[in-house]
Amino acid sequence: MLSCEYFYRYFAAKGVDFFAGVPDSLLQDFCAYLQDNVGTNTHIVASNEGAAVALACGHYLASSRPGLVYMQNSGEGNAMNPLVSLADPEVYNIPLILVIGWRGEPKKHDEPQHAKQGKITLGFLDLLDIPYRILPDQELAAEKCLDWLFKTLKGRKAPVALVVRKDTFIAYKTQIKARLESGLTREKAIELFARELKSRDVVVSTTGKASRELYQIRQRLGQGHDQDFLTVGSMGHSSQIALGVALAQPSKQVFCLDGDGAIIMHMGSLAIIGSQKARNFKHIILNNGAHESVGGLATAGFSVSFKDIARACGYLFCLEAGNEAQFRRQLKILRDVRGPALLEIRLSCGSRADLGRPKEKPAENKAKFMEFLADQGPETYAGPGSILRLKDILKNISSQRILLVIGEGSYKKSGAEKKLSRLLKNYSVFVFSDFEKNPRIEDLLRGTRAARKFKYDSVIAVGGGSVIDMAKMINFFAQNRFDPAEYIKNGSGVDGKAKPLIAVPTTNGSGSEATHFSVLYSGKKKFSVSHECIRPDYAVLDPLLTLSLPGKVAAASGMDALSQAIESYWSVNSNQRSKDYARRAIELARDNLIPAVKRPALGPRSAMLEAAHLAGRAINITKTSACHALSYPLTAYFNIPHGHAVALTLPAVLEYNYKVSSRDILDKRGAGYVRKTMKEIFEMLGARSLEGARDRIKYLMAEIGLQSRLSQVGVSSIKDIDKLVDQGVDQSRAKNNPRSFTAQTLKMILRSIY
Repeated sequence: MLSCEYFYRYFAAKGVDFFAGVPDSLLQDFCAYLQDNVGTNTHIVASNEGAAVALACGHYLASSRPGLVYMQNSGEGNAMNPLVSLADPEVYNIPLILVIGWRGEPKKHDEPQHAKQGKITLGFLDLLDIPYRILPDQELAAEKCLDWLFKTLKGRKAPVALVVRKDTFIAYKTQIKARLESGLTREKAIELFARELKSRDVVVSTTGKASRELYQIRQRLGQGHDQDFLTVGSMGHSSQIALGVALAQPSKQVFCLDGDGAIIMHMGSLAIIGSQKARNFKHIILNNGAHESVGGLATAGFSVSFKDIARACGYLFCLEAGNEAQFRRQLKILRDVRGPALLEIRLSCGSRADLGRPKEKPAENKAKFMEFLADQGPETYAGPGSILRLKDILKNISSQRILLVIGEGSYKKSGAEKKLSRLLKNYSVFVFSDFEKNPRIEDLLRGTRAARKFKYDSVIAVGGGSVIDMAKMINFFAQNRFDPAEYIKNGSGVDGKAKPLIAVPTTNGSGSEATHFSVLYSGKKKFSVSHECIRPDYAVLDPLLTLSLPGKVAAASGMDALSQAIESYWSVNSNQRSKDYARRAIELARDNLIPAVKRPALGPRSAMLEAAHLAGRAINITKTSACHALSYPLTAYFNIPHGHAVALTLPAVLEYNYKVSSRDILDKRGAGYVRKTMKEIFEMLGARSLEGARDRIKYLMAEIGLQSRLSQVGVSSIKDIDKLVDQGVDQSRAKNNPRSFTAQTLKMILRSIY
């Protein structure tokens, strides 16, 4: 291996006295030596690689001596413009020395973001017609290589390159101690930030250790990684990625976790952010004054005021913090102010020696992140007493006139009336509760007329699934001049709008607070009203409001949640995100449904409320399938509570789907995939076989007092079954099932549970 001192002294002996570049992990020992032994006017850590090339060109113009420019091969792209349009022999013919770290060298293990760059590194130099050699790691061979370099440089008077492999240099530790700007480390700051995040927040984190630390903190806190885009490469571009997301998704808060070196690399991005005025864009600069992930060379981060620069570029709010207490306070302010807004925190340099890396591949991170962005769920407030957060929500949306949609009985019994009468006393409130338990089109028309007359600016729905469904539909049709009957028939794909809607469920089953569809009846026929604008903007999950829920209602609504989760998991529309929601919902319902019904206490009721919400998030992606398709006529014709009606067919449909074949498969992933999925459901239910899973569902129903046969709930004859199938089954839901149905197979399923 080569001594850094030897390498430097060779260049010094040849008259090279100017060094500029962007640090690289393969060159960090040489860079550290330069930091210790070369003056700050003749060694410049540049903003980016192109700037380093330009600096070396300026030095040559003034001194006639070539400069040395160091970089990681990922910086070749930044350097290309001045290399071909400034230093090239066909332009100004300026000699300089390129020292390039070869990350991602073919056939050597490296991180995925370096693979493509490693393959094209040498070809890039060939394309630019820049002569190069791979630097040997032994002095004798290295000296011959360096002699070639200077001979070529003298004859060519244009750029010449050395490509440096991993472990070429002997380790060198800088003698300059890192500047301690505060007692707060980057990892601690990211943890404080992560604890403040909400369920709908988006995070784009910069390349280097910040993304690695965010990943491990998420794991430690049990938060998951779907909300985070980890920018493993593309240094300096995280803020523009985040801005692109913020502009496309204005309803979500988008946070960019940036570094001082990354900001400096492409500081012009601040002007673009300021000019776009994205109110949901929040920029956090983790400033430790160093390129820490590639050796720790100092940046200009402590020499500039990012706050003042951002303000001059058009950011509306610019904050700074110098210690943990200040950072905690400013984080809360950052969330509440209108963007674009910036918070700079000055940090101590340093990180854990055992810091790991993400286990998922970048493509997997991208897929989960895109699924998260596509899943436009409500901003969620959960936990005992969370109903009091309504005050903050109403302030945030600047509401004054509230349409309050309630179920009269549940509104009083749940305790919501007592809490909201005080909370809403300074608002103008119109209460609507004039609708049936299974909402009808006549109820909707009545509510829509009243809502338009009141001229509300927000909606609060407090109650079970029917109440929230009604509020969603009134809000949609009051703000859009669609005729409900016509919309149901022809409304898909139309534009729409709605006022902010806050859903406060008092049952633990429907998950309506998380979905973009509602159920409506016309006569005995059920219709689904669906539109992105229908979905609530906020969900308040306060388990205290469910404690008064009667056991019978808790049983039916709990089985609804379990059924939704299972149907979503096996749906032809399922993806990894929907499955994650569904899996957690199934496990929560499995462990908490019986105690939630038999011994209503805060723990199990809270768990079931979460299960229902997660099941709602799951079916918002996939929709329900066969069990729900069969349940609607059971409810319409025999008044069986919806959740009970769904649960009745669940064991039989579970068996039917498990026996799928290539002849009747609807899921494009194949019959083998569906059978594997069904086995996963068996395991989630705590069973090892189809029979065990089927019996487990029947056991749950028996324990919570729900009958499991149609003849026990008012279906008096086989003729009733034929009538149900012929007149009332929702075929749109049946199409989401992994196995196809015919009228005959539907009748067979219902007869098997008669």
